[in-house]
Amino acid sequence: MLKLLQSKLSMDVYEAIMLLSITGNMEICQVVNPLVTARMTMPIWIFEKYEINSL
Repeated sequence: MLKLLQSKLSMDVYEAIMLLSITGNMEICQVVNPLVTARMTMPIWIFEKYEINSL
């Protein structure tokens, strides 16, 4: 998600990290096997505000 924001919005790493820490929601999806799966979600209005229509 960090690299996606950097490439789509031309943000530097610190700006993208701040945006993710304020608006992002990190979730652990799976812990039954040794490979833990995580995902990051963000509100859709963030993408609408920055006019990101396709990822």
